[in-house]
Amino acid sequence: MDRAKLGLPAVWQEMAAIGVPFVVAVSIYRRQPQANESQRTMDVVDLLLAILHHFLVFTLAGLLAAELALVRPGLSGSNLALLGRIDGAYGGVAMAVIVVGICRVIFGLKGWEYYLSNHAFWGKMVAFVIVGLLSIRPTLRILAWRRSGAAPVPDGEIAAVRSWIRGEVFFLALVLVFAAAMARGIGA
Repeated sequence: MDRAKLGLPAVWQEMAAIGVPFVVAVSIYRRQPQANESQRTMDVVDLLLAILHHFLVFTLAGLLAAELALVRPGLSGSNLALLGRIDGAYGGVAMAVIVVGICRVIFGLKGWEYYLSNHAFWGKMVAFVIVGLLSIRPTLRILAWRRSGAAPVPDGEIAAVRSWIRGEVFFLALVLVFAAAMARGIGA
């Protein structure tokens, strides 16, 4: 398909490298002939930020599940090294979730006023902060285990860290509950 023949602006043609979101962006662009170029661009920015935000949150959940699977009795050696890398990625993805979330509040179609006045949004923020706070203890223990080189990690420490990670899972699930509530206009 020759994107130049679609009659799209150059910025849209450059979005071709994005792949599937480009197809969705073109669909939005074509469905809104009455909207001006600025509005169509805002629609696509909002859509791409939402896609990235959801992708990052589900990646975060997957990394958390991987941590829970690895933190088990007998943890040592290569699994401990892998756990350390996963925990580092978890922290990086959590920061990306925050950055993209802030971009959604600032540049999203709903506007920052919608978010600041929404109770479900604040519930989601509190739950996410709790996830972050709960992640500190497991991260510190993982770093200590890797530094000590002790093999395997004592079962009592494994059980304690698993409890913290289960708490993270619970509050991350609560983040998703609040997000679903927001999507349905609850809390506004």
